[in-house]
Amino acid sequence: MSSFPDGTVKRRAYEALAQVLPPTAHVEASGDRVLVNGHPLRVRWIGDGWLADVRAALEGESEQPDIVVAVRISPGARRALADAHIGWVDETGAAEIATGSIIVSKSGRPVDRDQRIT
Repeated sequence: MSSFPDGTVKRRAYEALAQVLPPTAHVEASGDRVLVNGHPLRVRWIGDGWLADVRAALEGESEQPDIVVAVRISPGARRALADAHIGWVDETGAAEIATGSIIVSKSGRPVDRDQRIT
């Protein structure tokens, strides 16, 4: 695993992204990007993954992220990200990414009733 200079790519975001990619994918942190098989991606951690978190992350950004990562992406946040053509990954292992030649679609593992975001 690469180092995380100045925390520009959050370790949790990196690890969640790496977990949804095939084991043969080469993933490394590089400044404010994550390189996947040499393809640079702008990855942004957005916290819990509510629609408000997505709006806050995208508001005023001159350069939109390619992928956002959160604890669990809510259905409303998923729709907003799809409309903005931005991929997403959450810590349940769910993901929707379609950027360049990288395409991932995973449903993730079910969240226990007691662990669901309410």
